[in-house]
Amino acid sequence: MQHTGLLFLGKTRPQVGAASNGTFQLQLLAFDRIAAHQVEPWRLLWTGPAAQHFYETHGADGPGAGTALRVHCSNARAYQGGRAGAEIVAHIVACDIAPKRLQSAGA
Repeated sequence: MQHTGLLFLGKTRPQVGAASNGTFQLQLLAFDRIAAHQVEPWRLLWTGPAAQHFYETHGADGPGAGTALRVHCSNARAYQGGRAGAEIVAHIVACDIAPKRLQSAGA
């Protein structure tokens, strides 16, 4: 299953490691803001040179909590995680930081 949309980075630092085949792997925790008081956690796995470039560009702390990401994901699955509830785990196909909205004049 493929998913495309806007997710917001959480406070958890990105995790770096190697995938089972030895390629660079980046893991991000992001949230889908479904409604004013409802969010859905997404654990995003990203492997390969694009993931490594993103990590090297934005540093070990990542772009910061609340940063909006435009993502295109595949292989999304829901996992029950105890008291925290369900979490979606997906593999990133493409990802970039969404542009900030321009403030209107006088705002």
